[in-house]
Amino acid sequence: MGCGASVQDGPASGAVGKSTGIVSEGTNRSGVKRTVTLRRLTMKHTPKIDNEPAQRLHMLILELGPTGKMELTSVTAHAASGQESGTLVKNHIPCLKQIPGMILNMTQLTELNLRCNQIYVIPKEIEALRSLEVLVVAENQLFELPKELTRLSNLKLLDLSENHISALPDSMGELQNLEILRMNRNKLTALPDGLGGCQRLKIINFYNNQIESLGSGIAELTEIEELNLSNNAIFDFPTNIDKWRNMKQLYIQVNRLSKLPSLDALQSLELLQAHQNALKCFPEMGKLAHLKKIDVNNNQIREITPSFENLTALVHLNIRRNCLTSIPAFLCRCKSLEILDLGFNPLVPPVPADLVALPHLKTFLLDGTKITTLPIELIALRQVSRVNVGNCLRMDDQETCEVVTELREICAQNGGWLKTG
Repeated sequence: MGCGASVQDGPASGAVGKSTGIVSEGTNRSGVKRTVTLRRLTMKHTPKIDNEPAQRLHMLILELGPTGKMELTSVTAHAASGQESGTLVKNHIPCLKQIPGMILNMTQLTELNLRCNQIYVIPKEIEALRSLEVLVVAENQLFELPKELTRLSNLKLLDLSENHISALPDSMGELQNLEILRMNRNKLTALPDGLGGCQRLKIINFYNNQIESLGSGIAELTEIEELNLSNNAIFDFPTNIDKWRNMKQLYIQVNRLSKLPSLDALQSLELLQAHQNALKCFPEMGKLAHLKKIDVNNNQIREITPSFENLTALVHLNIRRNCLTSIPAFLCRCKSLEILDLGFNPLVPPVPADLVALPHLKTFLLDGTKITTLPIELIALRQVSRVNVGNCLRMDDQETCEVVTELREICAQNGGWLKTG
């Protein structure tokens, strides 16, 4: 589409009124004209039209190209002396600062993508687009949202990422068909309780805002599968999250959390990303049969709780840079474990010989610890390829020396390495 504007047409139709959106009669190779109803519109890095501002666009002219697909060939803009036709140019491309009024008349439009412009306001007239299912106004200059936006009752995807929005409307709950909400890289400080009314929400991205309070509404989302709250200022987490039974991925890293409630109700959880907080202990999560990855790197956790022995699907455990002083033997029950990172904890001997019962272990990191000896049983870890045993080992201990020599050879055979510092 040359300059970032693209369209997709809907099924051929008969005579269509003005309220249906932009209509084009294109001629195919057979000379037969078609009338189509515009269903999808993308205006990205919107072009200049004969030196007229893009917001004065009146009509898009669509023609059937040689492939039979609709192609944007020209536009018509209103000028003081009547109508003037213009063509798309590639150089000196200005961005839209407003949503063109003609778009707000496209009442059958189902998808609207205005990414990468300079739009600073969504007009209240947006509520006329009642057929919209996808609305993307990401990477613009929005500071606030009109309440009329929440009257788009058919909306399934709303992407307002990379703007300057500081608050969501209290009426967010009216978007009862919304499934995906992307608000990453904005300036939100809190979430409205009304968010709980969006009962079909499955994916939410609030990455990199300034959120301190989550409110009560978010805990009411029964269909939520992926929640990204990372890189905010959250210090308190909801305790009543029993409705998050479909949650698969929870991203809460880089916040100010000192504790988490029990996660046992999150029966579908596969990933917990919670590094760079102030957590002092693990939450209850012994019932999470599908949990595959836990990352709590850079917290203040002092011990691994016994409920870990029930995490039989766990593949990746990162507890690096915490306050652990011992390695519990019950970790050997995590039979699926492939990556165990315990580096930079004040760990002291012994290293449990039971860890040899981890048949799939490939990465084992103890760098930055106070471990001085290793049990001979560890030479049975035949799958390891990345091992760091730190620089405190007593190599004058015969058993430890033998383990290091054997594991180094195993790692090399598996295409990896063993480090002692």
